[in-house]
Amino acid sequence: MSKRAIHAKKDTAPKMEATKEIPSLQFSVLCDNIKVEPGSSKPNFAGVFSLFVRPGIVPQFFQVNRWIDGIGEYRQVTQILSPDLSRYAWTEEITFELKDRTQSHDVINRFQGLNFEKHGVYWVQILLDGEPVLSYPLPVLEG
Repeated sequence: MSKRAIHAKKDTAPKMEATKEIPSLQFSVLCDNIKVEPGSSKPNFAGVFSLFVRPGIVPQFFQVNRWIDGIGEYRQVTQILSPDLSRYAWTEEITFELKDRTQSHDVINRFQGLNFEKHGVYWVQILLDGEPVLSYPLPVLEG
């Protein structure tokens, strides 16, 4: 009986790195407050709004974005444009990573002491890796 040696063929194919996939913005919410219980991934929004009833100083509000269905590392900035479309307020750049398409990541931005001096339509704009993904109006009424 002869013995045959079994040889495993070495894998010489180049290794494929995971490709970056642009995520979806599942939601973007403006609210008075947000609470996330420790150990939970369920944010609780209080006072969801879509406009300000008069010009003036807004002591504090939050803007929350949920990213999902992507793979890779990303940079997000939220900015508010004034009625003349100039940059009025913005967040620092936030870096986050999604390791698989089912993972989500919430970016919570807090704005404090903004003075919406005049009525008109301001715009909330979300940028991902420097590119606009979503813009929506934030009207400030005359009061």
